[in-house]
Amino acid sequence: MDNPVKINVAAKLLNEKPSVLRQTMKARGVLTSKNLPRHDLVEQGLFQIKTGRYRKGKTGILGDYATTLVTGSGLAFLGSLIEEAKQSHEDRSEL
Repeated sequence: MDNPVKINVAAKLLNEKPSVLRQTMKARGVLTSKNLPRHDLVEQGLFQIKTGRYRKGKTGILGDYATTLVTGSGLAFLGSLIEEAKQSHEDRSEL
């Protein structure tokens, strides 16, 4: 995958619901409370952060945003993360 994709698209490619993917990523410490990836994972090339500014409605006040993007290697990482989470869940349910 040449172009990084948003988490919702990554979830679709992994046959997972976006909310479940985000929940798994947060539970495994991949995402912070602001839905941004850990810095070390960005440095490894698994994720990118797209930042920008927008103007709010009629007030014209400027706001900032940051969006998490998943790279090709990040998609493989998330696939294994999901499998780990499912396996862990199955192991607990067998007890």
